[in-house]
Amino acid sequence: MFDYTGHECFSCKKRFTAEDDVVVCPECGTPYHRECWKKEGKCINFSLHENHISWKSDIEQKAKSSDAPLFCKSCGNKLRADQLFCDRCGMPTEVYIRSNDERAAEDYPNEDMNNSGEKLNEAFFPYMVNFSDPLCGFNPNEEYEGGLTTRDLGDFVGKSTHFYLPKFKLMKTGHFKISMNIPALFFPEYYFAYRKMPAAALLILILKTAVGLPSLALSMQTLFTGTDQTSIMFQSMMKSYPEFSGIAEKMSQINLDTNSFAMLYNISGLLDWIMIILFGSLANYMYYRFTIKKASALKNAAISNEMDVSQTLRENGGTSIPMLLLFFFISFILSSLSTYLVIYLL
Repeated sequence: MFDYTGHECFSCKKRFTAEDDVVVCPECGTPYHRECWKKEGKCINFSLHENHISWKSDIEQKAKSSDAPLFCKSCGNKLRADQLFCDRCGMPTEVYIRSNDERAAEDYPNEDMNNSGEKLNEAFFPYMVNFSDPLCGFNPNEEYEGGLTTRDLGDFVGKSTHFYLPKFKLMKTGHFKISMNIPALFFPEYYFAYRKMPAAALLILILKTAVGLPSLALSMQTLFTGTDQTSIMFQSMMKSYPEFSGIAEKMSQINLDTNSFAMLYNISGLLDWIMIILFGSLANYMYYRFTIKKASALKNAAISNEMDVSQTLRENGGTSIPMLLLFFFISFILSSLSTYLVIYLL
């Protein structure tokens, strides 16, 4: 059954709501409120009857033949008559806004409903995401800190704007700082390196290495003094590297089965879990603050030097595979250094 919500009654010119009792002309399909139909006594859409066309066809014909083109209120882009979102900036069009009048009336029952669709649009953003638009359908000129706009943030983020921009919009208000980031949950150092945040990546890598020292010490002693498979591995390693025999003998004599080491081991395990939860839930907010600070500085520098702001943000933002590979190498170096550190301390 056709949903007439949002369309006009041909008699009273009022838009239908979901609760209205709608009747249609059996010949042309023009909709009326039941009371309006009774008042008129017949269909008064005479042009349809004279031309033997239906009400739906009449709407399509008017949309195609209208001499008044539609334009986006945000960027001025020319629109089709049936467009829900602007294909340039992603903002909802009048067609979309009118289609949500009834839902807006439910959310704002005591307010003037002339701009109800726009109010509904504000209420649902940033939960409504237009995935056909890199800026998610948000206003590209909406202002953020540091003189930035949504368009600037999109240029700097580069990839995954549909993931980050809705979160940034929430974080802008000062609420919802916590949100889950799966890559950062398991590999925070590599996530921040990939997002061109080397300082954060290096700090996390050092912290994880330090917290993991007790576990590394226990693993090394197990390797040197264990049985079965570990002994086989140990014997193989000694044949390949006989110079390690002295170290192995030293570690086998160290007693790690003490209350002090057990407490240190448990504390390090607890700290490891805290870091996992902390970085997994705050990584998006950390990236948001980094984006605001870095993009703002880049934009100001570009303006001062009369450079293209969008190009500057895109070139210096986004992601970096080389930096990610560099941190894989740094991680290997720190792992080796931590092994030597454990040997030295024990």
